[in-house]
Amino acid sequence: MVLARSPWRRLVLGVASLVGVAQHAAIVEGNYTNIIVSEEGGGFVASSVQSASTQDLPAGTIDLTFAAGADGFDGHVVVAGPSALQTDGGSNIDKARELRHAAMLFAQWLNSERGGLRVAGRRLSLTLQWVDDRNSKLQVANATARALRLLPADFAMGGYSSGLTEYSAAQARADGKLMVVAGASRTTLFTEDPVVFGFLPSGNEKHISIFESILHIATEVDAGRVNASNADACGSVGCRAQLRYGALGACPSWKLELADAYFGAVSEPASDETSPEEFRLALGILKASNVTVLEICKLSVAQFKNITEIMEALSFEVYVLISTSTVLTPEFEELTQNGWWQSAYTLDATPWIPVPGAQGSFSGMTSEEFADKYYTSWGESPTYLGAAQYSALCALCAAIESADSLDSVAVAEKLRNLSLLEFYGEISFNAAGQILLDHLVLQAPQADLHAFEPEVIYPPTTDRTRRFVFPKPPWSQERCRYNSKTADGQECSGNGLCSLEGQCICSDTWQGSYCELSILTNSSAEDELEKLVDWIIGVSIAVACTIVMCVIAGCLRRRRRKLEASYLQQLEEAVLRDAEEQILDAKRSLCSLGWTPHCVDTHLSGIRRRNSEEAGVSVAYILSQDFLDLAQSRTGKADPTFHDLKNAFFFTDQPIGADIVCPRDGRLGCALIDTLSPQHRQRATHFLSWTWAYSISIVRDALRHWLKISDSRAEEVFVYMCFFVNNQHRILVSAERTGSEDLGRCFESNLTRIGNVVALLDTWDKPRYLTRIWTIFEQLIAIKLGIPVTIVLPEHAAEDLLLEIEQGKSGILRVKEALTRVDSKSAKATCIEDEKAVKALIQKSFSDGFAYVDDQIIKFMVHWVGHEMEAHMKALVTKGEAASPSRGKARESELLSDQTSEGQHKIDL
Repeated sequence: MVLARSPWRRLVLGVASLVGVAQHAAIVEGNYTNIIVSEEGGGFVASSVQSASTQDLPAGTIDLTFAAGADGFDGHVVVAGPSALQTDGGSNIDKARELRHAAMLFAQWLNSERGGLRVAGRRLSLTLQWVDDRNSKLQVANATARALRLLPADFAMGGYSSGLTEYSAAQARADGKLMVVAGASRTTLFTEDPVVFGFLPSGNEKHISIFESILHIATEVDAGRVNASNADACGSVGCRAQLRYGALGACPSWKLELADAYFGAVSEPASDETSPEEFRLALGILKASNVTVLEICKLSVAQFKNITEIMEALSFEVYVLISTSTVLTPEFEELTQNGWWQSAYTLDATPWIPVPGAQGSFSGMTSEEFADKYYTSWGESPTYLGAAQYSALCALCAAIESADSLDSVAVAEKLRNLSLLEFYGEISFNAAGQILLDHLVLQAPQADLHAFEPEVIYPPTTDRTRRFVFPKPPWSQERCRYNSKTADGQECSGNGLCSLEGQCICSDTWQGSYCELSILTNSSAEDELEKLVDWIIGVSIAVACTIVMCVIAGCLRRRRRKLEASYLQQLEEAVLRDAEEQILDAKRSLCSLGWTPHCVDTHLSGIRRRNSEEAGVSVAYILSQDFLDLAQSRTGKADPTFHDLKNAFFFTDQPIGADIVCPRDGRLGCALIDTLSPQHRQRATHFLSWTWAYSISIVRDALRHWLKISDSRAEEVFVYMCFFVNNQHRILVSAERTGSEDLGRCFESNLTRIGNVVALLDTWDKPRYLTRIWTIFEQLIAIKLGIPVTIVLPEHAAEDLLLEIEQGKSGILRVKEALTRVDSKSAKATCIEDEKAVKALIQKSFSDGFAYVDDQIIKFMVHWVGHEMEAHMKALVTKGEAASPSRGKARESELLSDQTSEGQHKIDL
């Protein structure tokens, strides 16, 4: 097993393979039924084909195996399926990842804590297998087939989305495998003979729960069993009689038909491209249609916010606002906490949230315990998808043990008749194999900077019905409540109540727009003076108290800022050390200061991204036996070049870093440096200018020689070396971008930040360094910015240079001639796009183009040769022994000072 290092994971990933079709692991030939999906007539069509082999997948397809804690068992159970491992599928990537994370968490617990499964007198571990479906209907069936046949698998699991699961389920049926599905809810997926079991209730059930909750609360308000502050809005005929549904957006026909059966329905089309004027017109039509139950369909949270603001401007009052799959999103929470008060009391529904409840009979966990365990392992809170996936595997394993068999037919029979209490809910299935589970209906809270806790208001209990705010308060009242709210959430400064018209009705002794001013009540003229004195004393005390409170508040603010800075520093240091417990402690500390988990996670992602982008690899690692052994074992060569390492590291059955999430873009496949332990990846101290054509011995010998003459410690020097630092999975493997993107900006910012350049030459005699456009460009930018450049050679090459200098004038001239053969116009790069981009930038930036660049590089090299000769001659005179070239930091500073004095050689742009 390959241990996948990732700073925000506590789990151990298994082997991930990134391979072309020809390199895929062999699957035994047999009589297979392959489901082939093709595009036809603007849609997708599936057909079945008998074949002795499995359908090919595109080059670069990833497969991922997870088998943590699987050692020491009598055998294993394999559950496999498709997943979006590496694709541009938007939010589906995150949802697919959550399904995998929950499954991994379950497998680790089952293998390491529960002791596996007991089947037919044997103790079996659980192994998980995924193949990348690229979030594509054209690939998902093929990915499912390969996943089921690789090890091979005993059972199947679905990925995310009903559209993809339609075809993966068909392939599972064709292979005769029972499938558990935690990421799809479409009812039609489960209408055949139930060997495919769904753990999400249908979308229809979600809306039935929402509509039933509205009918229930309206009935309760009409009967007077609920004390609704805005009950008068329903008039004499009552609330239930005035329920009328309206939809704004792209609502599907089945939803409108369902709503029409409940309330009568009208709809107005809209999309995220709809203009504010068009929204205003559509909302005006819905208002004129007497809509009291308004649903926002398939629009972004930002557009939902705009819609509510337009509703307020139109005085469009409704009893209920609905927006499904919205309230629990980070965007909704963030906007609400930042002052979007119009979002209050929006209804949504979900199969699960971590509320107090029963302990699972198989998992032994409550919802809150599962949520804590998931957060501790993955650094983010689970949604219903993670809970459904974990519970699906609980149910599958319970059925396996009940059947005492790995036969899909036998286990499916046990699942059909299953009744299992889990933290997710009571798990049982209808005749088609879809879970019988009620949705929880949620109501969004009022805007609050420090908390965001939606209320569960259905299925009904006495307490839930009491908390259901219905009818929704008018906009004017809600605006009053938000504007007049105290820090602890009391409206009208805690001294009154907001009226339906939006005015603070103050208690007897308070006045002002928000009841913030105290007043005196006079009983008689005789008391006037005494009360005036009392008032003056009271005001004086109040002023003094206010001053004291301001001082205290100022101290508290300063202390909070210090604490915040301290916690942020702790977080930075913990991330740098990969200290996961300290990372969680720092996150909790920031949350205690009012940071939302989403804000903390966003900040944490930024730290990880910055650390990855600005890191350098330690020279100690490059010189280590571990790196040499890795290079030799992967290439099969004693002294490979870095071009050899490219193929052996990234184009292989086990590409390094392919199974690790990149901290820069959140996708699988990270830079080589992100796979190293913290002591070998720290903020870069030097920029290494070199070429991949060098052999590993040349690089190691030159760096070792440089450390010796500069009196530096390998453990303290970290070089920005493109082979390690750039994400080669993006540049080389998937070819999504080239090394020359944002060329000028990237190089200048990197060189300026790092502040030191080490130019590594393989030899002084016609060095390869001066024939490569990248190294010429790097040298040019360093000269332009006035950044110190240290030229280093392997020790044998440095000795040859000194021997040549000792030949006198003829030797010096040979050295000068060898090091001044610069022809940037003819210089090459491995990637032709990079070569064109660098040369285009040179021609654009300098009026004399290549001639100017050649002249600057030649001047620099001549200057360096002069310094080497001078240093050697001084050493001969003063010590009688040869001097080594490039003698440390003092020489670097001297060279830079001489080079830039009187403007002789410094590039002036």
